[in-house]
Amino acid sequence: DLDDLLREFFGEPYTGLRYYRGRGCADCNYTGYRGRRLVAELWTPNDHDVILINKGAPKDDLIVSAAASTYSMAESALRLLEEGLTNPEELMRMMPYSAIARMRDLVPQ
Repeated sequence: DLDDLLREFFGEPYTGLRYYRGRGCADCNYTGYRGRRLVAELWTPNDHDVILINKGAPKDDLIVSAAASTYSMAESALRLLEEGLTNPEELMRMMPYSAIARMRDLVPQ
């Protein structure tokens, strides 16, 4: 059910969203989707990241530093939900659960 699914994403239902589900048509095989949307992470190394890379710093140090300059999959997915361009069912189907769990940290409780 939708409430259980929303708990997976947000802990408690996030009231800042309106949830959409397309009716579908013969052209989309009644999926309700037209086209595709990218849900991805993008890391743009900052100066500190570059220094760590050049120094040959341990991977764990770079991962911690890179988190500050990474647009996460969870942020990308939340933006698509807020814009009504996807729905929780589709995100649950295609996203790794670790990214779904991170969405809980993005919304006010």
